[in-house]
Amino acid sequence: MGYQCLRIATQEDIAANLIDQSDYLTTERWTETPLREVLVDLVEPFKVTISESPLGLILKQVATRDLSDLAVKKLQERLAIVGDLDPVLVDGERFIDGRHRVEAYARAGRKTIPTVDIGPLVRIDWEEWMNG
Repeated sequence: MGYQCLRIATQEDIAANLIDQSDYLTTERWTETPLREVLVDLVEPFKVTISESPLGLILKQVATRDLSDLAVKKLQERLAIVGDLDPVLVDGERFIDGRHRVEAYARAGRKTIPTVDIGPLVRIDWEEWMNG
């Protein structure tokens, strides 16, 4: 599946995390929307895979992160209506982003959750890539 097929919210989550993890993108002052648009417009799009990952493994990694009960309740309501939320971002088996979604899935009794592995994007030399 191409990056372009992901929902815009997921694309922006990915862009925000790439900016956070890349010194080059941070110093060049990229923001989520312009970076998302660059990634969408690529002639050879990034390939991403949405997989089902064991919830228990991710829960252990996020146990100490802050949580808004109101945000989780809103996600639980959405989950009850649509059946799935945007995928949680991971790098292999390492959690990156989506703590409130993880908790909403846990409260719904799910054993697996949708995840998208952005590890290959995190490891790109963004300065070299942008300057071609």
